[in-house]
Amino acid sequence: MTKIYGAPPIEQINILRGDWASASVRFRHLNNFGRAILKKISKNFRFTSYLISKTKKYAKKMVRDLKILEGKKLSKFSDKKIFKIYSLLVEDYRLFCFFSFPIWLWGEKAIFREVKKILQQRKINRREYNKILNILITPSKPSFILQEEIEILKLAQKIKNIPFSKIKIKIRNLVNKFGFMIYDYRGPKVKKEKDYLREIKKISKKVNLKEEIKEKNNFYKKLKIDQKNLMKNLKLTQKEKSIIFALQDAAILQDIRKYYNSYFNFKTEILIKEMAKRLKIHFQLVRYILPHEMKEIWQEKKVDKKILKILKARTKLCVFDIKNGKSKIYLGKEMNPYLVLEEKSSQVEKVIKGVVASAGKISGRVKVIKTKEEIKNIKRGEILVTPMTTPDFAPALKKCIAIVTDEGGITCHAAIVSRELGIPCIIGTKIATKVLKDGDFVEVDANKGMVRVIKRGRKNKTKNF
Repeated sequence: MTKIYGAPPIEQINILRGDWASASVRFRHLNNFGRAILKKISKNFRFTSYLISKTKKYAKKMVRDLKILEGKKLSKFSDKKIFKIYSLLVEDYRLFCFFSFPIWLWGEKAIFREVKKILQQRKINRREYNKILNILITPSKPSFILQEEIEILKLAQKIKNIPFSKIKIKIRNLVNKFGFMIYDYRGPKVKKEKDYLREIKKISKKVNLKEEIKEKNNFYKKLKIDQKNLMKNLKLTQKEKSIIFALQDAAILQDIRKYYNSYFNFKTEILIKEMAKRLKIHFQLVRYILPHEMKEIWQEKKVDKKILKILKARTKLCVFDIKNGKSKIYLGKEMNPYLVLEEKSSQVEKVIKGVVASAGKISGRVKVIKTKEEIKNIKRGEILVTPMTTPDFAPALKKCIAIVTDEGGITCHAAIVSRELGIPCIIGTKIATKVLKDGDFVEVDANKGMVRVIKRGRKNKTKNF
């Protein structure tokens, strides 16, 4: 860690609550890491490009090694061979995370502060500030979600003009390239051929399909021109440009990490299920066994009642502590010192503050999504309020008019996608899902980073209002 990033490893506390995770680090450690990253960037303008290159290198190795599992009957593999494959893939994933994780997770805030300082020195009009900021920090290449959407739109445009056999081949390619993206960490959802075909048929009925494709294709062409003109007009130095590019790269690293994280977890499901079968436990429980624990459990080939109880508890609520490269999981009373890190809130707060991820201002009804099973419940024109968004939120994100999250930084999934969709987004509020309820009518002012409750939903009125 110190050799690559110029800073010692950071202790990170992850509170895992069902489908969701929130991360905390000591303020001093975060500042030290941020300063180290800025120093690296000032010495080497291409430092974050180097991290992207290394991330892609280990992503390719991971994909290559995962082919070991394709078309194989793992039931015929010996215990020794199964564990050897498991250990190989764990190491692949560790190296992939080493280069893709730290910059956006720990370095992003420091880089973002520097970008804001750069703009503040130019004394930009307050009304134009967030608009200019959004243009400068948006990566100049489309996210994987936008790439998928453009390919779907193109197929929908062609569906009536080419043989269905060719459409099926192209849909199969979509499944292989993007279908796993909604899997995330635990799955089991993936998009299948029938899902894509249903979506393509529905989209093909649009009358303005050609214009929509053109608009999405032109988004990044226009963005590059706007970024170039802004940098020229603001008279940015090479050092200042490198800091802005570093923040763009952090967002790219986040997108790459999300994509290959889902790919890895989807592809290893077959291995996890085989290991679970031999250990006689549910396959999702295997995902909550740390690698050093697995080594001992695999030797015994037995998960006793005590360990089984611990694993089941971990799936509901646990604290995952990473310190000096070593991991430890806390349960029960051991979690108490860490659970105080979670933000407390008052149910009667009328104004919620967060970080502007995508500028804009809009009012509408709230839909709170707290579990991934609820994603399908969002209706067109609602404001999505959730702990954080992940790739499986894609259908919901296309329906909502604004996004508000508890977690996340300026390069998080919600931030990237909201800028591509052109909808207001406020992230890192900490308390939005605790304060807001379904049906609340709110104003999302993503120019100021504020969510204001205009009227509580009928079921949510309290005596305090």
